[in-house]
Amino acid sequence: LSSVGGTVTVTGVSAGTATIYYAVTNAYNCTTQVPVDVTVNALPTISVAPSATAICTGGSVTLTASGASTYSWSPATGLSSVTGSVVSATLTNTTTYTVTGTDINGCVNTGTVTVTVNALPSVNVSANTTAICIGGIASLTASGADTYSWSPSTGLSATTGATVQASPLTTTAYTVTGTISATGCVNTATLTLTVNPLPTISGVTGTLTICSGLTTTLTASSGATSPTYKWYTAASGGTLLYTGAAYTTAALTTTTSFYVDVTSDAGCVSASRTQVTVTVNPTPTISGVSGTLTICSGLTTTLTASSSASSPTYQWYTAASGGTLLYTGAAYTTDALTTTTDFYVDVTSDAGCVSVSRTAVTVTVNPLPTISGVTGTLTICSGLTTTLTASSGATSPTYKWYTAASGGSLLYTGAAYTTAALTNTTNFYVEVTSGAGCVAASRTEVTVTVNPLPTISGVTGTLTICSGLTTTLTASSGATSPTYKWYTA
Repeated sequence: LSSVGGTVTVTGVSAGTATIYYAVTNAYNCTTQVPVDVTVNALPTISVAPSATAICTGGSVTLTASGASTYSWSPATGLSSVTGSVVSATLTNTTTYTVTGTDINGCVNTGTVTVTVNALPSVNVSANTTAICIGGIASLTASGADTYSWSPSTGLSATTGATVQASPLTTTAYTVTGTISATGCVNTATLTLTVNPLPTISGVTGTLTICSGLTTTLTASSGATSPTYKWYTAASGGTLLYTGAAYTTAALTTTTSFYVDVTSDAGCVSASRTQVTVTVNPTPTISGVSGTLTICSGLTTTLTASSSASSPTYQWYTAASGGTLLYTGAAYTTDALTTTTDFYVDVTSDAGCVSVSRTAVTVTVNPLPTISGVTGTLTICSGLTTTLTASSGATSPTYKWYTAASGGSLLYTGAAYTTAALTNTTNFYVEVTSGAGCVAASRTEVTVTVNPLPTISGVTGTLTICSGLTTTLTASSGATSPTYKWYTA
């Protein structure tokens, strides 16, 4: 006890009831003691549940105080309230809280609780690539924690583990949740895997039907951005023929398929190659030309071409290349020819293919023979015959003698014709045929002049005389410049 004047302070008294005495002494030194009962209330026992806890950085924990009627908390850091039996603590650092509890008697006591804050793991995610093509695979790797889970599961080879394979069909943001096993603290990291579409060939233009021996240019197109094209000999594998949109083939002799794929600027290649078939139609040929190929000068001939091509069209020219187009059709009738002449024919199939070269056809033109002359007696006396002999420069000539310049009767075949006995001047006509069968353009006219026989118009003189005498006999005739001969018998 300690007292000052009329006030006394009692300390160190256990809970319960205690009696104390105070004495009063008056001026006469007389003392009186008076008993006083003092009630001592026990201090409240303050407890906090949970008594100790651990959270992760940024996590929360609910603290519940008991043992008193009212409570106050300190420090205020991270607390949802500094009063009340229940508070929530959200912390980034380990903190010890003191709660002061006051009971209904006004007695006060304190309790403490330490909230341990464990650090979050530093979770990272990496990938061998952040952009793939549809159907491609990316390897995703997480680090910074002990165990991992992945979401969403779309396209993933697994949803747990440090490394997973991702093959989504569309661009996907993957979140990996990493946990530290000892503390249970969790953190996340996100990686977006871009999925680029596969480009497609929207079309191929160019001449897809050609004639054998020609080339064609095939041009591919695509809706892809900045596409790259490659041309191959096969649907898969095969030989790379060309890189570029427009591919010019080599000269083709058979129907051939080509294959093109496209690569986008993102490096994605079309799922399959586009097939382009170039149909190669055969080049037609002239299988033969019929007709009379040897003729006589001044005649025409009909040349008829044939081909195994389907529905062929023929054209006749004056030269092996270029030249004048003479006629379109299989059968060409020439003009009258006077010299040996070459003609050229090509054939076009119903597919529009033209023979590689023109077929040459030579028409040999043999000259018409002529009579170079006729020998023989061309003036005779009436009643005589004469032999007329024709000659010609032709090879192996054959001669025919006629009664008229055209038509008429055939008198004789041969070079030397002996006439019948003639009584009148007569014209004969001879023609010649060469060894090539060519007949002279016209018959040669030969005139045999037939002179009449003279007659004695009379004899004058003494027709009766005496033996040993002479007489003169004088003959006369109507003939021109007659000559007389006298005979004895």
